[in-house]
Amino acid sequence: MPFQFVDNNTPIDRAARRRIRSHVATGKNAGRTLVRPSRTKAAAREAGSRPISAIICVPRVVADARDVEAEEEGGCAIERMIGDRLSVFSFPEQGSVKARGIVQRAFSFVSRPFQPDDLQTSVDMTDVPTSMWVQFMFLDEAFFHCAIAASVTARNGLVVEKDDPKEAMRHLSQTFRLINERLSRDDAVSDETIAVVVILAQHERLRGQYREGLVHISGLERMVQLRGGVTALSRYRPGLTQKMFKVDLEYAMHQGTATRFSTEDIVPNSTALFGRFTGPEMNYDINMIDPRLSKHLRNDLETIFMDMNSLARLMNDACAGYCPRIKPYIFLDTVILLGYRLLQVSPLSGSRLFSSLENAVHIGLAVFLMALLRGLAMKVSNVPLISNLARSVAQGHIGSGRVDKEVILWILFTGRASAFEEVDDEWFLPKMAETTRSLGIDSWEGVSKVLATFPWVSDVHGKSGQALWYKSTFF
Repeated sequence: MPFQFVDNNTPIDRAARRRIRSHVATGKNAGRTLVRPSRTKAAAREAGSRPISAIICVPRVVADARDVEAEEEGGCAIERMIGDRLSVFSFPEQGSVKARGIVQRAFSFVSRPFQPDDLQTSVDMTDVPTSMWVQFMFLDEAFFHCAIAASVTARNGLVVEKDDPKEAMRHLSQTFRLINERLSRDDAVSDETIAVVVILAQHERLRGQYREGLVHISGLERMVQLRGGVTALSRYRPGLTQKMFKVDLEYAMHQGTATRFSTEDIVPNSTALFGRFTGPEMNYDINMIDPRLSKHLRNDLETIFMDMNSLARLMNDACAGYCPRIKPYIFLDTVILLGYRLLQVSPLSGSRLFSSLENAVHIGLAVFLMALLRGLAMKVSNVPLISNLARSVAQGHIGSGRVDKEVILWILFTGRASAFEEVDDEWFLPKMAETTRSLGIDSWEGVSKVLATFPWVSDVHGKSGQALWYKSTFF
């Protein structure tokens, strides 16, 4: 074979390069037929051999979604395709640019960390695992559509530039279509279906459509029975049942009814810090309740008061850095169980076999609990029934003893963080001034000393409380 010299410093066109490669290969491959493997089959084999976790990395997708939202808020002019970041393997196709943008914002809203400002000092928000809701969005198309609808509804209540609510209804109709198809199949009571029904109930609550939401709660109760009962499901899927118990509690507090499930359903698999054990085996700190108040309360109400006070003390210690902050999952387990125990003592409406003081304490504990229950929007939920009961107690309680007045003072200050609004200031501030004067209190330090004997979290209730105290001094 003659020697050929190639000068790389001169331009070489594609045809010349092809001849060069052909000439180089002549000799070694003379007479041989080169069979190239199919790239399509190779790609299919590779995809089939990879586990699904290698295709979809949920934490990375969540991080990318947050980055995209940050860029959009910063005025980025180039819109990214959702399929590039949010797993084209799992998410349904979104046709228009508008629809993709709504899905992008909704997904980022769902996947953001649980970070209510007033709870961050007592609840540990660091290294929180990816939300179960985010994981279900990748696993189930019906859940994906319902989560988008709920996110649009929740987000529209927080931002100025709102998404088209028709988009939420479009996704909701897709959810119902998929669920109706599923109900006739073997997976009618699967984990994914239960998760969809839970978030459907939450979406109706966000819309204020509680009657429709109760239909979902009833369906949820039936589905759990078909799965062998809630205790068995809690052992297998504790995160899912936690969400289920939470929505059950929220509906019961709003409607004033008993919960569908019971404390006995929760306790066996609960991680709650307080409320799992009751009776003589519990050794409470004697300082958890004022003896002047304790002697007026029935045993079950006294116990739940001390449990909630224990949680408040722990949260205050965490705020002050005296102990580690509470993990979010454990915190929510604790709040849910205490809420169930409170309603087990008595539902919020109907006949209430309480003395006047016991009724005030029971309502005060519900007001305290409201400030700790947060939803998708991270805000304190509006529960008109509890707000009305708190107003009635604060304005109409007729007890003249010092302990009665201290209970009213506690309801007034905790209520401003969860039950009362600015429109209540017309009666609220004069009532607060009247109550503090009758107790001989003339400083915020004096108010704090009284509130320290009740369930009261300084970083949740304290800032608004101190501002109200100074306002009330003008009356």
